[in-house]
Amino acid sequence: MKKVLFAIALLMGCTFHSYAQEVKRIDASLQDYVQLLEAEGYKVYPFDISCLKGGKYTLRFEVKEYAGGQEKEIASEDYGKWGIAYGSDEDGYEYAGKVTVGFTPGGGADTVRYAKVMLENMGHFTVSMKLKPVENPLYRRPLYRYVARPFKPSAFEVGKFIPLVLYCSYWYDAKSGIVRACGEKEIDPLMTAAILKDSPHYYVIGFRVVE
Repeated sequence: MKKVLFAIALLMGCTFHSYAQEVKRIDASLQDYVQLLEAEGYKVYPFDISCLKGGKYTLRFEVKEYAGGQEKEIASEDYGKWGIAYGSDEDGYEYAGKVTVGFTPGGGADTVRYAKVMLENMGHFTVSMKLKPVENPLYRRPLYRYVARPFKPSAFEVGKFIPLVLYCSYWYDAKSGIVRACGEKEIDPLMTAAILKDSPHYYVIGFRVVE
C-alpha cells in the first residue's frame, strides 16, 4: 500500500512540476507591436514644445546635411514656415504642444530614407534623405546603414536652431574590423558627441523659432 501511495504522490508531483513549467501564449502588448515596427524600420520621436505657449511665434523647420564633419552649403533647406498662435483658450487659438519626427522604411530603396515631421494641430511634411554607402572592405555590394538618435533638450531662444533628431551613417572601424555606429544614445545640442566625429555622413532635423 505504501508503494502504491508513493507512486501516486510521485506521479502527481511530476504532473504538477510539468504544468508549472508549461510555456503559455499570452496576449500581445503595445510594446510588442512597437518592437515589431522598429524592427521593420519605423522610429518615432515626440518632443514637448509647450514651453512656447504664451506667445505668438513661427516655427521654421530645417534639415541640415553633414559630410566629413562639415555642413554642406546646399543642405540647409527651408521645409516650411508654420505660424503658430499661442494664447489662452479665451483667445480661441489652438497651439501645438508637441512636434513628432517619425521615420519610415525606404520602400525597398536602399539609397533613400523618409522622415515625417508632424506638428500637433497644424499639419505635417515629409523629408527625403539621400543616403551614402559605407566605405568598407567587408562587403562587395554597396552597404547603406544608418541609425537615428534624438537630441537632448535644448533651451528655447528666438532665432536659435533647435536640433531634434540625428540620422547618421555607420562607418568602418579599421581597429575592430567591423562596420558599426556606437556612441551616445542622446546627442548634445552643441554637436560635441563622439558619434558625430566618426560618422562620415548624417542629417540633423530641427526647427528655428522666429517671431
